[in-house]
Amino acid sequence: ALGLSRTALLDLVRDHRDPDDAPQLSIGSPAELSWLFSALARGQVADAVTSQRVLGWLSHNADLSMVSSAFGLDPLSHRTADLGLQLINKTGTDVGVRSEVGLLSGARSGVAYAVTVQFTDTGIAMRLRVLEALRTFGYDLLEYVY
Repeated sequence: ALGLSRTALLDLVRDHRDPDDAPQLSIGSPAELSWLFSALARGQVADAVTSQRVLGWLSHNADLSMVSSAFGLDPLSHRTADLGLQLINKTGTDVGVRSEVGLLSGARSGVAYAVTVQFTDTGIAMRLRVLEALRTFGYDLLEYVY
């Protein structure tokens, strides 16, 4: 038991949700998710071996379209440090929701982060504004760690 009360996987990934299905795939608290990634980095989720295994699985994420778009990393090859930066992240999307949680370490520091944006997804202009805001947050993280 990790003590996560506002974060849960509710269902399978589905193209269509029927009335008997959960209303969405998952729910998540940015505070809990950043705590979880921080605990993984410290080797405190179950034990150090388990934490490292989970981080290894998460390191396969290829989505660098949100916060991590600011880091200049290769989306298909960023499992090891690049120019002194190391990233492990996971993203999530739904209609009107963009979310990213991750660990970013650089020459000066490291940080666990999580951000979720809920918005009225009325068109490409709004979606692009949200992605730009997430990227701006990424620039702030980059400045902090690098």
